[in-house]
Amino acid sequence: MARSLKITRIETFLAPPRWMFVRVETDDGVVGWGEPVVEGHAGSVRAAVEVLAECLLGQDPAASRTTDFRARLWTADEAGALLREWLPSVDLVIASDDELPRCLPGPPGGTAEGAARLLDLGVREVVVTHGAAGATAFTDSGSRHRPATPVRAVDPVGTGDAFVAGYLSALLDGADLAGRLARAATTGAFAVASAGDWEGAPTRGTGPAGRATRHRRAVSGTAANLGPCLVTNTGAAPVAPPSS
Repeated sequence: MARSLKITRIETFLAPPRWMFVRVETDDGVVGWGEPVVEGHAGSVRAAVEVLAECLLGQDPAASRTTDFRARLWTADEAGALLREWLPSVDLVIASDDELPRCLPGPPGGTAEGAARLLDLGVREVVVTHGAAGATAFTDSGSRHRPATPVRAVDPVGTGDAFVAGYLSALLDGADLAGRLARAATTGAFAVASAGDWEGAPTRGTGPAGRATRHRRAVSGTAANLGPCLVTNTGAAPVAPPSS
């Protein structure tokens, strides 16, 4: 980004009966709003945000956007126009194959071409999910593909959020590109293998084979709003059926 901002204040607002919003202020007057929520557990989410706020005050917020596209509320063209306005301030784009073209000016091309165009516009990293075919990350240094994690799908709700939360938590932990993709695929797999949008979210420290592959409980909207990113993927994390 051209200039560095500092977070100066983080406020939470409960909206009965069960929702919560968060307001983030910076020293330059830039204000951002988010919706960290686990339905029915707003008090617990508020406590988590307040703990995270202690770590974030004084930090550079970079550019963080989560776009939950709803075709009944606006058209793809309207959504795309707004997404493209944010690109000059975005460091990381995470999108599904069908959502990536909405971020691009002009006619859509292939996935690799679209990612290259975003990188040329100043985005540092582009992650594209391909459903059961996995996910691919693109940077100026090249690209890396991660196959989907084979699981038995139970409920796809929340899978995209879990993928994003895993990717951003690994990014904040300083993991390399392969590590970020691996954690994202793992958290997405946990989500789709469980009923509900957050009930299967893993926690840090106890993962397969005793490895620390689980991360802090992924709150829909919370983890995704902590990283420098434009998130357009809302439900197409890479998940593959188990091999027979």
